[in-house]
Amino acid sequence: MTNVIFRIKLIFELSEAGSMITEYADKQRFSIAKQRQSYLRLSL
Repeated sequence: MTNVIFRIKLIFELSEAGSMITEYADKQRFSIAKQRQSYLRLSL
């Protein structure tokens, strides 16, 4: 019985970590896009 609870906790923690990673990746992508935009403005 405790094994099932452990598995559920593990899956929950992994999914939480996964959402944190995707959130971080989205922020990185957004900042890169902003940098590109400002670079394009400077080159014009």
